[in-house]
Amino acid sequence: MHDFLRDLAISEAKDAKLFETLDLDGNLLCLPCKIWKLHQLRHLNCPGGIVSRKSFTERFFINGDLGVHQLTNLQTLALQGGEWLEGDGLGQLTQLRQLKIMGGLTPYLKEGFFKSIAQLTALENLKLINFSSKRKTIVSGFMSFSHHTRLQKLVLGGRLEKLPVDTGFYPPNLLQLKLWETELEQDPMSILGELPNLRILKLLWNSYVGKKMNCSEGRFHQLEFLHMEHLSNLEDLTVEEGAMPKLRTLQMEWFWKMKKFPDGLLGLRNLQELNLLHCSNELLKEVFQTQGEDWNRIRLITSQTHPISDNTSIILLDDIGFH
Repeated sequence: MHDFLRDLAISEAKDAKLFETLDLDGNLLCLPCKIWKLHQLRHLNCPGGIVSRKSFTERFFINGDLGVHQLTNLQTLALQGGEWLEGDGLGQLTQLRQLKIMGGLTPYLKEGFFKSIAQLTALENLKLINFSSKRKTIVSGFMSFSHHTRLQKLVLGGRLEKLPVDTGFYPPNLLQLKLWETELEQDPMSILGELPNLRILKLLWNSYVGKKMNCSEGRFHQLEFLHMEHLSNLEDLTVEEGAMPKLRTLQMEWFWKMKKFPDGLLGLRNLQELNLLHCSNELLKEVFQTQGEDWNRIRLITSQTHPISDNTSIILLDDIGFH
């Protein structure tokens, strides 16, 4: 009955031209293809929404109808990927400020999709998450984000293979970057450290699959928050003198292979919070048992649930992420 009433409401809104905002944040659901007829829509926030050719009252749906180009007033769009991504219709939504597309994107990562993203230069927040089992690299077709001067938040999920080396590829005013399951084989820090305005960096769930990571001198001169989680192969992290001078919060989770406290972290004088969750006992013992003035300072800013022990359980601070 709930789905039926929602379907009916969309139908009546189409006739009356009522809707400017449709916010259905939550689980996966089917949206009727008549959604494309709501020409007054400015905000379509349905991250679990799958566009269907059939009614909510029918059991099965067919992903489709390519009518997204009709919603030219949209400023916010969040949907599951589907056939509506075919062609260049998305690129006609030039007023878009926020775009979030998730799901099995591999079949739609084609020339039309990449050209559409290139045309959306008013974007402020872009999130692309590819859950396909046969994942195609998600940025291979992108040209440059150099014209996306308003883009400040970028989330990329799915295989990348490697990051573009030329910093001119990236949005010039990017403040926040999150990478998830990108499976990068080369250390990303030398490239990302050159982004001039980056304040928040999140490297999550095998975004990097290498064993060593190095932050060179002079890199990340604006970075304030670094969150690294489930980089399951990482053993060594080095922060050279002069790198990350403004870093205030470092959050590290699920680092079982890292046995030694990262070189250079003791020298980060602006560091105010160090959060270690599910890290190796060897690493934690070094933090909580090593003597010295710098170690005393580190202990004062490190979150913990109880003193170090052989079966330590520790640390969790709320993530200040962007979604």
